Amino acid sequence: MKKLVAFLVLALLFASVLSPRVASAQGVGQADLLERAYSTDSYELLHQFFDNWHQELASNEAEASDPWLKEAYKVYAAVCQPEMLKRWHISLSEKPFLIMQGQIWKVGYLQQSNRYFREGDIPYDLSFTVVDSAVAFRPKLQVDSVVTVYLTDGYKKLVKDFTETYHLPPLHFELPDIIDTDGNVDNTEPIGLTAEHDELMDRGDFLWKNVNNVSFWMFGNWQLQPFFDIREIVFSPSRKFAIVTYSMSHSGGTIVLEKKHGKWTFLRQYSLWLSH
Repeated sequence: MKKLVAFLVLALLFASVLSPRVASAQGVGQADLLERAYSTDSYELLHQFFDNWHQELASNEAEASDPWLKEAYKVYAAVCQPEMLKRWHISLSEKPFLIMQGQIWKVGYLQQSNRYFREGDIPYDLSFTVVDSAVAFRPKLQVDSVVTVYLTDGYKKLVKDFTETYHLPPLHFELPDIIDTDGNVDNTEPIGLTAEHDELMDRGDFLWKNVNNVSFWMFGNWQLQPFFDIREIVFSPSRKFAIVTYSMSHSGGTIVLEKKHGKWTFLRQYSLWLSH
């Protein structure tokens, strides 16, 4: 009997070695695959990288048991409808890979009445009861012909290591020369550009042309971001209204949704911020 058990254990271990496995974000498999995709300019290998990522992290929407968190997933689905995203000129089908958020910072509710939702400005330091914070938040979103993946700290680091192969000095721009008096962007080159910076730009561009959403910041850093990142959702006591704080690339804001006939609909936008 002992020999049989030992044989079965060895057989399972042997099978696990031979069977194809999805590479872990923290392992070298995915990092090597991305590097090979870039060095050979291979779309097929890049697609394999994102397929692995997609299989590694599934939606956890069905696991939500708290009623406030359950409703937060419905709010996300409403905001990410194509009709809603047109407000921010977002198209989900422009590029083959779509990065979604893997975490939400805060979900909560107001103790007081619904007056903030119906009239006036929402105060910057709005006080509310937090139901959950920094929670894994991987909502479902089906987009035809697009591979969706969830952003985690592990993948942020993997892509950061890929794009920042070199420890480079920051780039400096003469801002007055970039934007002229008519508001047009000039093609002024950044100061201190080197061959290593060219390599960094090429690596980021390899991702950017295939992925929503990869952004280049002015001081030589590529950032991998969700295409639309909901940071906070604050509900009214009856869950009839929701204040949604979001960010996307170099902008963000606060919108209010109202639940009508069981569906979340856009009510108004309170604020919008932009960054360079």
